[in-house]
Amino acid sequence: MTANQPHPPEQQKEPGIVERALNSLEDHFEHGDHTGYERPEVEEEEKIDPAKLGAKGFQHLVEKHDQDRKDQREKQREVSAEKCLERVEELKEQHVGNDRWAELMRRAFDAAKAGETEFLLLRFPSQLCSDGGRAINGSEEGWPETLGGEARELHDRWKQDLKAQGFRLTAKILDFPGGVPGDVGLYLSWGG
Repeated sequence: MTANQPHPPEQQKEPGIVERALNSLEDHFEHGDHTGYERPEVEEEEKIDPAKLGAKGFQHLVEKHDQDRKDQREKQREVSAEKCLERVEELKEQHVGNDRWAELMRRAFDAAKAGETEFLLLRFPSQLCSDGGRAINGSEEGWPETLGGEARELHDRWKQDLKAQGFRLTAKILDFPGGVPGDVGLYLSWGG
């Protein structure tokens, strides 16, 4: 080629993988301070190129996920505690009338016919007990004295109508949310 001859037109080349990566990094750092990562708005999340976020961005996503789960568990605990208090108030006001007692005895009878040796008369929050279920959990002799509301009435009805016939009444802590007594089961039993 001589100095008078024009240069052939340059051919457009597709950038290679290394060049694309460098361009991506260059774009990433050209658009502001990226020492920290701010969570984008929900609408903006769809526009984010994950390849441009960097490790800090990914770490933030993990932290956000963990915090969302923690917040959700806390909200569930609050809702459960609220429902529990409502249930306790309900049970304090409910009474065991003759119809309710007869229905429970029919259901216990059906359980015996099905081969069961006990029947769950009532499941209730341990907060219905004056000690929060401590005596029941420890199998203490005076546990019935801690019962309140409907649970206390069922105990009294058992003592009056069924104890002399050989039926037993037991109480068990059924769950331990957060390591403390949760619901209590009041069982009528007739097995050996």
